[in-house]
Amino acid sequence: MERRTKMKHAARILIMSPMGVFPARSGGHSAVLEPAKILARSGMEVTLFGYGIRRFEALRHFRPFLRRIEHNLTEYRYVSIWNLVDYWQRGRSGIPAMNAVRFVTRSNPKMLRNIFMGADIIQHESPWLFPYCPARKPRVLIAHNVEVCLSATNPKISPAILGKIATIEKEAWSRADLAICFTEEDKKELCERYGNRNAHVVPIGVDTKRLQPTTGREKQDARLKLGVGNKFVVLFTGSWHLPNRLAVKLMQSWAMQLSGTDFLFVAAGSVGREAVSTPNFIQTGELPDLRAWFHAADCSVNPMLEGSGMNVKMLEFMAHGLPVITTPFGSRGIKVDDGRDALIRKTESFVETLNSLKDNPELRQRLAEHARRYVEKNHSWEAIGEKRLELITPLIKR
Repeated sequence: MERRTKMKHAARILIMSPMGVFPARSGGHSAVLEPAKILARSGMEVTLFGYGIRRFEALRHFRPFLRRIEHNLTEYRYVSIWNLVDYWQRGRSGIPAMNAVRFVTRSNPKMLRNIFMGADIIQHESPWLFPYCPARKPRVLIAHNVEVCLSATNPKISPAILGKIATIEKEAWSRADLAICFTEEDKKELCERYGNRNAHVVPIGVDTKRLQPTTGREKQDARLKLGVGNKFVVLFTGSWHLPNRLAVKLMQSWAMQLSGTDFLFVAAGSVGREAVSTPNFIQTGELPDLRAWFHAADCSVNPMLEGSGMNVKMLEFMAHGLPVITTPFGSRGIKVDDGRDALIRKTESFVETLNSLKDNPELRQRLAEHARRYVEKNHSWEAIGEKRLELITPLIKR
């Protein structure tokens, strides 16, 4: 980012996330981490608080730790027995970290309290930790989703829990000094549910410098490494998130319809379970790096029907120069032109569209080129970071 905001002192911001996000392994992680990097590069001193350990860290971290991510950006990860209690209670039910503030407050970590007291501004990457407030500070709510709508699609979440989610979300929405949503749809829904307020829409971005279209050599090497041969590889990526799991079920039905053909469907990331893979539908399970599958893919699908917020994976597909077939819901907040930047279809038409795309390499190339240009113009983290910084800076005491 070329421009630097001039401040009388290095402003300090505490970003509170209900999960660890470094290294980023999903679009949700990147949506927290990448703007934090932009703020740090603007000259702010950024502390990124993350709640709990991640599965791949379980054997290494059993206590709170600090680590420097880059200049001006430090991660403070809160780890305690209460994290384990919380995770055990929630399991893989999809219930959000709505009790995180209770467990953090119970142990009342001195380091977090000191960082909070020394910060000029507090930014919350969800409503779950918003009630933690040992001192009055300007506070920002980043509304990644409409949480109550997202949870309402989960049959494992009871009406009583939904009520608690709505109460927490309403408090954060009402009390935040600044509210930022990812989509106009989410802003409208939050205003209707919890009351009108001044809120801003700043979409999600992607790292357009790191995520690049695949070269011919990269594609050849990746396909050889992964053993996909001459299959037409259809890629979906995601974390163990209910709307993503519903998308995988749709892919399973398409794989059955196209069994015995040249199609190979791939669900890369923790959304899938390797043990239930079939000859034409690979589910990788959690991976440290998805780049090989992005390189090997011929196209991508985004068959999302539920959820909230903006769909980061679609931007990642487009940044990699992959043609995308998406549902209208999957492209929410992303103002793409059907037939130019992506193919927007109902799920009933995905198989037919996949067959047409497979037989039309010229169309695949055009979609890939337009998708990449669209993301570069509208969703680079540098441009979005500038918008965030402009909104946050007036809240900082000079």
